Amino acid sequence: MVELSIHYGAIVQVIFLIYFCSRKSSLRLRGNVVYFRILIFSLISLIADLGSIYAIIYSDSLPEFFVMAVCKFYLISLILIAGMCYLYLIVDLNQWGSYQLLWWGGNSFFVLGVLFVGLLPIKKFFDGKQLYTYGPAVLTTYVFCVCYFIAMVAAAIAYRKRMNRRRMVSVFAFIGVMMVAVVIQFFNNYLLLVGFATALGLTVMFAEIENPDFYIDRESGAFSAHALMEFMEELFAKNKTFSGLNITLTAENELLGREEQKILLISVADFLTKYKKSRVFRNVGNEFAVIFEKEEDLYDVLADLEGFLSAPIQTETGEIRVRAKYLIMPDSSLARSANDVFIFRSFLLSLGLESERVVVDEETVKTLKRKEEIRTLVREAIDEERVAVYYQPIYSTQTHKFSSAEALVRILNSDGSIISPGHFIPVAEETGQIVELGEIVFRKVCQFIKEHDIKAMGMEYIEVNLSVAQCEKETLAEDFGRILKEYDVEPGQINLEITETASMEAKEVLLQNMHDFMERGIKFSLDDFGTGQSNLNYIMSMPVDIVKFDYSITRDYFVNARAKYVVENMVNMVQQMGMEVVAEGVETKEQLEEFSSLGVDFIQGYYFSRPIPQDSFCDFIRENNQ
Repeated sequence: MVELSIHYGAIVQVIFLIYFCSRKSSLRLRGNVVYFRILIFSLISLIADLGSIYAIIYSDSLPEFFVMAVCKFYLISLILIAGMCYLYLIVDLNQWGSYQLLWWGGNSFFVLGVLFVGLLPIKKFFDGKQLYTYGPAVLTTYVFCVCYFIAMVAAAIAYRKRMNRRRMVSVFAFIGVMMVAVVIQFFNNYLLLVGFATALGLTVMFAEIENPDFYIDRESGAFSAHALMEFMEELFAKNKTFSGLNITLTAENELLGREEQKILLISVADFLTKYKKSRVFRNVGNEFAVIFEKEEDLYDVLADLEGFLSAPIQTETGEIRVRAKYLIMPDSSLARSANDVFIFRSFLLSLGLESERVVVDEETVKTLKRKEEIRTLVREAIDEERVAVYYQPIYSTQTHKFSSAEALVRILNSDGSIISPGHFIPVAEETGQIVELGEIVFRKVCQFIKEHDIKAMGMEYIEVNLSVAQCEKETLAEDFGRILKEYDVEPGQINLEITETASMEAKEVLLQNMHDFMERGIKFSLDDFGTGQSNLNYIMSMPVDIVKFDYSITRDYFVNARAKYVVENMVNMVQQMGMEVVAEGVETKEQLEEFSSLGVDFIQGYYFSRPIPQDSFCDFIRENNQ
């Protein structure tokens, strides 16, 4: 009698796989759905195989057409499983038009296989020990399964960069196990190994990629960030719109222990997952993302969540009071892909959410895309060394020569054209790229001073701007000190410009940095004086040597009598406090003469020169300082 214990074991194993896949929470991604269908059809195939065995054994007492029908049904189920594996392999191509062609091709091929197997004859053999079927229908089944395998290999080669590598491994492991079993069974008909191979291959696929636990965040119990990406990619591929809510949680006591943080995550995840019309994901840290089919569901859950978080979360060690900030995207059609959504989130969070609610609307998306393009442009310019320093000469009214210059950052396009600073500097400041740009400028200025004898050119120092972000950096003085030593530049040949904004926002750290710089011999200028919210108190509290009047003061001086009076007294007071004055924005000879007679120490503006490249600047200084 035929030994069927292995076959029964395979059926039990597949049933267990179906149970584990169905009992756990799932996103029902297309790959999950196709794999679950493979499980179901494999179970049907195993049962059909068992049925065909018993039909052959008891064929003497059964109608011949019934025995043949059961045997052919089993053969068709094998072609179906091969076809489902093919569809499972190409499931990652669902956002490309080629997927539709491959999908319809695979299904049409299956229909063709059913017709051939159904029409072609099949024979059976049973001698009490060996049992098998043979004939044209069986051979056709092998041919169609091999054709599916060849199609899978071809698709894997053609679209390898678009496919999930783990899915490819699991599918080919499944097919490999099946083919080995088929070959062995073909030459040893008494060994019924195909059923066992089916269960083994499905287990490999489950372990490699389809275990539902792979998509679950272990700390919170919500879906993981990886699952979020795959879920959104599939929604975009299907052109299904959705609404999204990003929740950033902050405990009032920021020093949460591991257990307290876990309780916080579980409490919020449990609250959110009770809403059946949403999918809850833990993104990173204390951050959740929730996907909704409808916008109204989003706002309903948001209102309930705000009420829930208004009360403290109880733990064994006390209470956790939580603040939350919400990033709301009512309509996913504002984005083109899941990657766009993550870019919106990352960019907004990098700017810092001042408001508790930030809504991503059409105008926000336009702004974000523009800023992201600029951020990418700045990144590419840094990587490709297209950051340049331009110099604007500063005229001394005492020596009647150009005694210094202001170094200004410029970014060049790949064709050599200049990108307006007003275009990229605000974005670089928001994203923190200004720190890297500032260091590049400082390094280039030191290199310029090392390669050119600026004293012989009649200049005393070069002014370098410090951004607010740089002023907040505690290691700024140490970092710049290393660069000075690297290029062997005298500290006195550098003057650092700070703004009123920097002096207000990072005053404590800035003062420490200024103290460290001054010990090295570097002096400071207060740039754009008159444009911020500060007053002369800042001049008295900040250890600067030069005060630079903004171009708006220069303009107002000539059109407003009161402004003229204020400027005259400001110049007098600043100089009496032992500091020098620079008038920026001077564009005419009249302005030059007026400010010179007023006693302003230095003049800077387009009357003399716009900011110009290094080589042009050197020529300008040599020509005019002679």
